[in-house]
Amino acid sequence: MNQFEEQNSMSLPPPSKVVTMTSKLRSSFLARPEWKRRCGRPIERHFECQKTAMLAAGAGMINPNNFIDYCSPYEGEAMSCIGLVECPELSRKMENCASNPQTNDCRDTLNDWIRCVSKPIDKITMDLNEEE
Repeated sequence: MNQFEEQNSMSLPPPSKVVTMTSKLRSSFLARPEWKRRCGRPIERHFECQKTAMLAAGAGMINPNNFIDYCSPYEGEAMSCIGLVECPELSRKMENCASNPQTNDCRDTLNDWIRCVSKPIDKITMDLNEEE
């Protein structure tokens, strides 16, 4: 019995599905010309990390309940870059909030930015789910 079997409340897809799923998502993100041109490397790093972490979690090498945490720096880098492409004005406002993030205006800006960046990403995910 490996050390994470008892903690494994999250079920991970089989390795072949992990590879296919991350490859499709990566391709869909890079199919957007502006994302590929400006954010290609951060997107590549994020999906490579995600694939590796999911495979490692599935093999019992890392805790499956927090495998996402391993890639959060890469995800943040990719999301920030996509934010600059999709939501340039909100991204600039976010930079101004870095020095004083606790104001109501900055919390609103963050929520608006998350919604703005999530919209095209959610569309990619929905389109891929419809294909299956």
